[in-house]
Amino acid sequence: MAVVGGEVQYVTGSAAQVMPMVKAGRLRPLAVMQKQRISSLPEVPSAPEAGLSELDYKTWFAMWGPAGMPPDVVAKFSAALKEVLAAAEIRAELDKGGVEPSFSSPQEFDACSEPTTPGGTDPCGSDQVRRDGGRCAPFTRGGPTFFGVIDPARLLALSPVPRRCVYGERDTMLYALGVGFGSDPMDEDDLRFVCESDGLKVAPTQATVLGWDRSWIPQTGIDWPKVIHGEQRIELGAPLAPAGEVLAEAHVSEVLYKGSGAVFRMQTRLTDAATGAWLCTSTTSFFVRDGGGFAPGAVPVAPRRAWPVRAPDAVQDVQTFPNAALLYRLSGDRNVHHAIPSAARAGGFERPLLHGLSTYGYACRSVLRAFCGYDPGRLAALDARFRAPVFPGDACGFRCGWRAARCCCGEVARRGRALSSRAAHACA
Repeated sequence: MAVVGGEVQYVTGSAAQVMPMVKAGRLRPLAVMQKQRISSLPEVPSAPEAGLSELDYKTWFAMWGPAGMPPDVVAKFSAALKEVLAAAEIRAELDKGGVEPSFSSPQEFDACSEPTTPGGTDPCGSDQVRRDGGRCAPFTRGGPTFFGVIDPARLLALSPVPRRCVYGERDTMLYALGVGFGSDPMDEDDLRFVCESDGLKVAPTQATVLGWDRSWIPQTGIDWPKVIHGEQRIELGAPLAPAGEVLAEAHVSEVLYKGSGAVFRMQTRLTDAATGAWLCTSTTSFFVRDGGGFAPGAVPVAPRRAWPVRAPDAVQDVQTFPNAALLYRLSGDRNVHHAIPSAARAGGFERPLLHGLSTYGYACRSVLRAFCGYDPGRLAALDARFRAPVFPGDACGFRCGWRAARCCCGEVARRGRALSSRAAHACA
């Protein structure tokens, strides 16, 4: 996606990952990263033909069972998978995605999995992948190097380089337009966020785009198309200035076991670059499909909030614009799923969808209108759990009431379906 968006010049990835973009004409393949050409891209040269004589990179996927699984059970799984991979209709479907399957027996895979790194580390993954003090029992595999289970230790050790972000009033107004401010040009309260003539205000959720950086993503070792933005939280120390320079420092704060999947949380702390004053802490939760399988940790999962059984204190209907995603992406997130129809379809969506953080900004606007008198300084925190996509042009109902003491909670709905839930903490 970064290549299509013009952020980097080239990328390496499996044929299955890039094939939809190649077929849509969005990417041009340069070489196959192995010693032979592949049938789905016969015109693309192999690595030796492209001058990379030593390169032979293949992706493998393995089936695993608990250590100590009976050999006859392992043999049954292995035989069944071998039969499936040999089926003509299966191979034809895999070939469409650039996948050429090969089968290896458990014994062949076991030989491949012997420690080979300088420290004697098991290439199957970290110790958290091991169960009952032993190695997982392999069923089969097909080529060296990719392991679907995420490595919690690797994620927690990530240390992205701190980033300085300089922004101006134009950036502030552009962000506000992308989250719905100024949709009624006669609403003078809204105009304070998109026009500087009477003292420009800053939407608190602009903190989520300041210092945004994609450079750390390859360091995770995660197949990024399998990642879903699940939750977002901001804690605010002080209102953002309409223009300034901030320092963004990020780290992975938690990795949570979710059965076949996993969740990791990236926490970003924003401070004023000149004074060092804390401005905001933003916590983003990412759900990784098929990323589970490591040993469950002891980190507790926050319980779901129970909504009061009564009518909300405030309900606001908001009409998003058909070009809302194209406007919001100018604030930094240029993922082509939000802009190009063919890319959205390749990702499993009927058309480009609105950024989750744009909807988050719309929700913040509703809270400011309903409970804070449009004063950003009265908002202390905003939580959201994303439950379904919003598409540009959708009409959304913000049920942002259920106020209790200094906290209110609510949800966003489209055509009767809940899209996100949130809690806001507003100062008196």
